[in-house]
Amino acid sequence: MRTNATVQHAVEDQAARPIAKDETRVGVVFVHGIGEQPESDTIREFGGALLGWLQRWHSARGLDLPVDESWLSYGESASRPARFSVHLPKSGEHGAQTWVLAEAWWGARVHAPDFVTMTRWGLLVVGRVLGRLSNSADRNLYRRNLLERPLLERVIRGVSAQFLLVGYALAQVLAIPLIVLLFLIAQLPGPFERAVMGARLFVVQQLGDFYTSLYDDVQAVHIRNAVAYAVKYLVLEAKCSRIAVIAHSHGTVVAFDALSSEAIPEIDRVCTLITLGGALNNAWSLRPPHATRLGGDLPEGTHWIDVWADYDPVSGGQLDRAHGKGPDVSLKVNNGLNVITDHGGYLRNREEFLSRVAQELESPQAPTASRFFPGTAADAGWRRRRGDRIVALVSWRLVAMILFAALMLVRLKPFDRLAADGEAAWLWLARLPVLGGVVDAFDTAGEWLGAGPPVTDVLARAFAVGVWALAFAVFYLLLTWPLFAIWHEAEGKRSVQPGAPPESQRAQIIVRSAIAIAGLAFLAKVASLLGPLARP
Repeated sequence: MRTNATVQHAVEDQAARPIAKDETRVGVVFVHGIGEQPESDTIREFGGALLGWLQRWHSARGLDLPVDESWLSYGESASRPARFSVHLPKSGEHGAQTWVLAEAWWGARVHAPDFVTMTRWGLLVVGRVLGRLSNSADRNLYRRNLLERPLLERVIRGVSAQFLLVGYALAQVLAIPLIVLLFLIAQLPGPFERAVMGARLFVVQQLGDFYTSLYDDVQAVHIRNAVAYAVKYLVLEAKCSRIAVIAHSHGTVVAFDALSSEAIPEIDRVCTLITLGGALNNAWSLRPPHATRLGGDLPEGTHWIDVWADYDPVSGGQLDRAHGKGPDVSLKVNNGLNVITDHGGYLRNREEFLSRVAQELESPQAPTASRFFPGTAADAGWRRRRGDRIVALVSWRLVAMILFAALMLVRLKPFDRLAADGEAAWLWLARLPVLGGVVDAFDTAGEWLGAGPPVTDVLARAFAVGVWALAFAVFYLLLTWPLFAIWHEAEGKRSVQPGAPPESQRAQIIVRSAIAIAGLAFLAKVASLLGPLARP
């Protein structure tokens, strides 16, 4: 009986489009980061984002860009990487090209260490990582903003960067006690163990991949072979004359390890490496002192573009390699100036990231010669418009944070309603089916420890601040979604249009900012007038 893989290969061989003599075949390998990504997820997420940009670019010019072939895997046995291909027809001086986009899936190639090992390692390295992030933020965000850009933008970016520095400083102070507390709680039975199960799985399954790739050479070499396998398929079977590797997050460590070693016989075909939100800064600083992996350089013929965002906590700023050759191009982009969303925001950044990827794939090392390059003035204009919108959003966020701080002071003085707010919210949680058990467990532990005023009052106020912060954040998101998210998405889609962008969007920024700030001020005022939260 023929296996699923055999049947799939036979269908592929029959359906493959003939290769024209004058077309260039470009292979693209996407390398995912840590996590539990199923096979085919990476090609659909990364390749789908790039395909969406390409199709919108062609549609804006009255052209179609269909998918030629698509071969994905959803658990069945398959010996080839998940992939799809698109054909770019000849256009003027730009020759025909076929892009075969595939994934290097390594999610099933790693077995993470146990929770105790990861906790011990976390205690050793978390301070170093957070310290490096603080230094990078101070150097790349705060100090630089004192010298660049218009005055208002400098103020907004500078204040935002200062908040980030404070956040990193608090994280450094609290990180180790929180790790110890998490470890102790995770050893207790009942609701405590269930309460931290998600965090425990994150530590083992997510951060464990990073630890394994640095300290377990046996597994690390097996992991990087996923890149070699994808490259080999694209060269030998898909007949690609050149290869580009695009890696995200911890995938940058996997890709660099593969390309800088001798693991890929077809390495001469790899012309481009694009890393985004890379974890290489951490990998270089945390790898064992006498390790040989990750210490080499890329081959001479491989052009390396590193893409990073100011507030991406994984990349932590520009790549800084003490020993060895760094990237040929360091490209800073504005994803959102948000430490929570910047790491995953590259695939939504049409003006600065997706457009550059398309240009590099068609015309490596000469993006301005690509059909996808709109011209110097237009490119700068679309980037500037995106940056202005992001700065407007940051200003709204700062106003929200300032108003929230003012609200907490009003709730605290002169009547100290925060303690009553916390008690009311705690009693409400106690009535919920699952969280109620956790609340009862904490109450029992507090009675056993003899906790009473003023300890309970401090805890009640702290809990109330958390409840109000959640409510304020939800209102902020509901307010900014129609005011910013929809508008920002539409403007990003417009960036593929031919020609130069509109001269200014200042009027829209002013109107939308006025509405956003007025809405936030109204919420803060109403909340300040409320009595203690109603008890259930």
